[in-house]
Amino acid sequence: MTTPVIQLLINNEEFLMLRHLHRLEKSLIDEATKDFNFAKVSAQDLCGAHLVDQFNTLPMMAETRLLIVTDVSVYRKQDLDVLTTYFENPVPTTNIILITDKVDKRTGFYKKIKKCGEIFEFKTLYSNQVPAFIINEAGSMGLKLAPGCAEHLSSVVGTNLMTVVSELEKLTLYVWPEKTVTLKQLNELVSLGLVENIFTISSLIAGKKYYELRNLYMRMKEQGEPVLRLMALIINHFRKLILLKEAQKQGVNQNELPHLLGVNPYFMKDYLTQARLFALSDLKNIYENLMTTSYQLRTINISSNTLFESFLQKVCVG
Repeated sequence: MTTPVIQLLINNEEFLMLRHLHRLEKSLIDEATKDFNFAKVSAQDLCGAHLVDQFNTLPMMAETRLLIVTDVSVYRKQDLDVLTTYFENPVPTTNIILITDKVDKRTGFYKKIKKCGEIFEFKTLYSNQVPAFIINEAGSMGLKLAPGCAEHLSSVVGTNLMTVVSELEKLTLYVWPEKTVTLKQLNELVSLGLVENIFTISSLIAGKKYYELRNLYMRMKEQGEPVLRLMALIINHFRKLILLKEAQKQGVNQNELPHLLGVNPYFMKDYLTQARLFALSDLKNIYENLMTTSYQLRTINISSNTLFESFLQKVCVG
């Protein structure tokens, strides 16, 4: 008897999850019968019992079918219990991919999926993990990055992996037929404007220049810069400044600082200049406000503009 593919995807990193899902679809779907044997539904539209009816649907003109279920986190115990019972004896001809952004690992549902299927958790990368991701992705594209390129690209695009891959794809075309990317070529193609703006924002925060900060933010917003991405870059910038101040306090050799911060030595002087504008206690206070605002942007139903401007007021006016 055929064993169905059953997977629970915990999605906290959209790009990595979508890549995994795309590979699954290619391996599990027969294009000739896709219209009959592939469906994507939301748990918001189906109770557990109705979803099981979908699981029990037989394939047409094929051995198996694929059902992708999104928004599983909306299900409460009653619906999850129905699914748990189904997975005691799943239909062998239905491959099932369940997608959620959170799951209680203590539930019988989670334990049953772990026993009869597979669980993949896609976590957002920390900023210091992005350079390694960039190097790996570049290698898969046949690109070799000169020293400092991965760190510099990371500082430009932040933790948005979809943007990282997009920039690498552009670099592949830009340097063709060559396979090595230099820091000069990276600077020619990838805009430094965003990085310069982050440094400017930091300097304006140090000078408590609220109105100039607000005007710069509004210009960036008009240019289409997403607030969450901007916030992630500012957080990463202040994290590096805190690391730098603490390292200086501990007497770390200046030659070790670029590696500690994950930046190209060429840009180290800019961080040293910025660090002199702040006391360590001020940096930690700003960082705490940044993290609070970042959390609110994701969880509170209030305008992102209002939340970001509130942050600017806190760090400039108090």
